[in-house]
Amino acid sequence: IGSNYSTLPNGTAIILSVYAKRQSLDWICIGQNINGETGRRAWFNINTGTVGTIGASAKATIVNVGNGWYRCLVETTQTTNVTKTFDIVMTTGDGTVSYNGSATNATYFWGAQVRQGTMNEKQQYVVTTGTTVSVQQGGIVLDEGDLS
Repeated sequence: IGSNYSTLPNGTAIILSVYAKRQSLDWICIGQNINGETGRRAWFNINTGTVGTIGASAKATIVNVGNGWYRCLVETTQTTNVTKTFDIVMTTGDGTVSYNGSATNATYFWGAQVRQGTMNEKQQYVVTTGTTVSVQQGGIVLDEGDLS
């Protein structure tokens, strides 16, 4: 899964996050421009709730939010790559980028989000419906707290 997302200036600190739940695969990889920006991604084991490999230009954390769901977060900086995509990849193991898929393997995803900021700030999930939202005080839907 991938989507272009931003016109933020290059070098701006950003957080990429998604909620994930294991159905039959243990691993996911999230990051920025996964096929072109190898240091801006991280792997997460959504069966054990652990972070795997983290790219050299990233920080990562995983938060157990209950009922088998985890919030996976990657901090990086806005890339100079013109496509500026946020990619979410189902994968078969730590360090593996691609997965061809099958009719029986699946992973549940919800609430993919890109935010300006760092892990030193509260990582709030803000509901949007297809439009950009500026985060102000209030409007917090879910806040896992300081994840640094």
